[in-house]
Amino acid sequence: MNCNTIEVKKKINSLLASFRRERQKESTTKTSGSGAGEQYYSTWFAFKSLDFLRDKFTPKSTLNTEENEMLQ
Repeated sequence: MNCNTIEVKKKINSLLASFRRERQKESTTKTSGSGAGEQYYSTWFAFKSLDFLRDKFTPKSTLNTEENEMLQ
């Protein structure tokens, strides 16, 4: 394969964006109150292969610095 780094980075970003989109579709149907038959399951070819990245995209806890500054 003769690919330059720009092409590879674009492909990686495209795959990650598709994975996030599919993951969002799944989580939306889980929380929307849909019935079991209406829940979305991804059929995208790379979804299961990229599932190890699921933890990478979970929001991390934040620190509220405004409260800390007000208390001091």
